[in-house]
Amino acid sequence: MRLLLLTGSTHRPVRVCRPEALWVLKILFGRNQDLGDLFALSSEAVDLGEVRGILRQVMNPALRERLEDEAPRLGSRGIYADSQGGRFLRSSSGTPPRD
Repeated sequence: MRLLLLTGSTHRPVRVCRPEALWVLKILFGRNQDLGDLFALSSEAVDLGEVRGILRQVMNPALRERLEDEAPRLGSRGIYADSQGGRFLRSSSGTPPRD
């Protein structure tokens, strides 16, 4: 993942974390917004085997149950639609509109 700075001295994207780490965090938090973010992040190359490996390292019965409940939500049209909504709210420059 790269951070595009709107201000500052650099004009290049700055790497802030590996996509696999961000996927794991989004899955672990599991809010609808986080799951929707996975759709937005899907354009980035990600090693799903590494994501699975990281999740296996932290797996426990409670987490397994929560992830089993979370999985069907990833197929939700509502979560997908919400994740796409922000794309249409951006200006032609790619930055979110100001309030």
